[in-house]
Amino acid sequence: MIIPAQQRRRLKWTLIGLFVALLIPAVSLTWLAYRQLQYESFYQHQALAESLVSQVDARVTTLFATEDQRSFVEFSYLMVGEGQYVQRSPLSQYPVNSAVPGLIAYFQVDATGGFSTPLLPVTQISEGVEDRPERTALEMQIRALLSEPVAKRLDETVSAPASVAPAPSFAQGGLKAKKDDTFADADQMQTDEPIDSATRLFDNLDQNERQMPMPTDAARLNLKETYEVEQIAAEGKTATAQKLEKRARRTERNYEPESAGSAEVSAAPFGSFRSEVDPFQAQALGSDHLVILRNVWREQQRLIQGAVLTKKDLYQELIQQPFMDSAIASMSDLSITFPDTDITHIVSSMHSGERPGADIGDTLLYRRTLSAPFNNMELVFSFSRLPLGSGGALILLTGGVLLALMLGGFILLYRTGVRQIALAEQQQDFVSAISHELKTPLTSIRMYGEILKSGWATDEKKQEYYRFIFDESERLTRLINNVLHLARINRNGNELTIRSTSVGELTDLARSKVASTLEAAGFTLEERHTDPELQVQLDSDAFIQIVINLIDNAIKFSAHAQTRCVQFNSRRVDGSVAFSVRDFGPGVPPDQMRKIFKLFYRSEQELTRETVGTGIGLALVADLAAAMGGSVDVVNANPGAEFRVRLPVSTIEA
Repeated sequence: MIIPAQQRRRLKWTLIGLFVALLIPAVSLTWLAYRQLQYESFYQHQALAESLVSQVDARVTTLFATEDQRSFVEFSYLMVGEGQYVQRSPLSQYPVNSAVPGLIAYFQVDATGGFSTPLLPVTQISEGVEDRPERTALEMQIRALLSEPVAKRLDETVSAPASVAPAPSFAQGGLKAKKDDTFADADQMQTDEPIDSATRLFDNLDQNERQMPMPTDAARLNLKETYEVEQIAAEGKTATAQKLEKRARRTERNYEPESAGSAEVSAAPFGSFRSEVDPFQAQALGSDHLVILRNVWREQQRLIQGAVLTKKDLYQELIQQPFMDSAIASMSDLSITFPDTDITHIVSSMHSGERPGADIGDTLLYRRTLSAPFNNMELVFSFSRLPLGSGGALILLTGGVLLALMLGGFILLYRTGVRQIALAEQQQDFVSAISHELKTPLTSIRMYGEILKSGWATDEKKQEYYRFIFDESERLTRLINNVLHLARINRNGNELTIRSTSVGELTDLARSKVASTLEAAGFTLEERHTDPELQVQLDSDAFIQIVINLIDNAIKFSAHAQTRCVQFNSRRVDGSVAFSVRDFGPGVPPDQMRKIFKLFYRSEQELTRETVGTGIGLALVADLAAAMGGSVDVVNANPGAEFRVRLPVSTIEA
């Protein structure tokens, strides 16, 4: 036979196993649905990022396509224009006016290292040069911006010939200042032999890019590649490579005057030459500037032409402003990186601290390089929260509700199972108790009956035996009535006949029913009824059953008390009558005051208990009182316990 503790343990682990078996697929389905929604949201926002990059790239391509088409001769102060007359270059305007945002000024470095800008002529021409001090200051600014990184790169070049002289600073007058340079300080002009190829200095600006592959920007920026973005990045690089093929070197024919004069001279003889011009390429120039460069080949000599740009202005107009105006800005950050430098420009959304959605850490969303000349610049979109909209909340809510229902259902099943096990245990105890309660009086009745039948008892003993048989039969009657009433409750419920009866009539009837029981147990009955004429709405038989059970309970639990007395009182309380039965025993433990009214409950173990009873008496008291519209409770009276039954007063009396 399995004991109840083992049954409860088996039930608990069975339900836990079933719960886990259902929980795993439920959580898996919820997680898969949530992840699918994450993927959909990710690719939607990735498409927004791709669209934004395409717009930025299209504008960059348009702007710098115009720059690529600039003629070789435009990078000089004077040029031969259409109609073959000498005129100022369009790049000589001051202030510099360019469609490229952030462009500071253009410059040119010839094959001998001579540095010049279209802002100033390299000859003695002075007529028509307005704002010469400002132009000179701007030229010196360009020299300063270019000198430090170029010289630094040259110092780091280990393959330079030993005969190559150290790189002079642009700020000191040029890499190899021309002797007729009007704006070069004569005391600072270089007298060293020219280096083999001064333009090689600019090659070192992109030396790292040629020697090393592009680093992974996700790793540099400490981004997780949670989703598949590498294929998109590779496609972007392939598209960039195709655009580079379209920007191949072009050949142009140019004219220049054989002898330079003033800006108004237009009759000078011209000479023609052929030049090959490469497309522009962009490089980072420190943390605040960019430089665009191109090679120009003339008579087997290479010249460098380019322009210096301010990163902040360029990024603001071409990249940052379109980004902030787009929907993608509400959930991502944008980083602008170059492969040959650790400098990273990060554009953060103004709403970065208020983004709703799933927190998944710093994750790579989209990365792509731009078209030339910024084909070595990469835009990297990252995010920390992925907006899922109402669908994500609905999935999580559904999963939470499902989990709560499962958990609540299994807890309810467990508690129901425990109650059934406890009920089965109580029923087993009841069977044991009823067997004991029936067997003891029946055995006594049979024994005394046999004695009387055999004529062995004297006349004095006969009266004692008759009284004992009567008391035991009364005890059996009470027990059988309780069992029958319990069966009737379980089968059809309480079917009572409610009528108005006086308190005096009820107490007289109850006294006659319990007198013999009290006398046999050696107890006295004390009564106090404040209003015997008060009418009460009740069923008389049910009331007598309540009183008998309460007095029987008092006798059992105060059998060893010093005061062998039971008090039976009544008094009016508001619209009801409170009947009380008090003993002078040990009382009821506080933790059992509610439990003792449960069916089959006993405070003692069945095998070790010292009192008789079946555990149904007080449960019947509670059921009968409730059926008559009343209630029952118990309080400790110190000493003893007092049971109070409240029943409604008759409406006629009230």
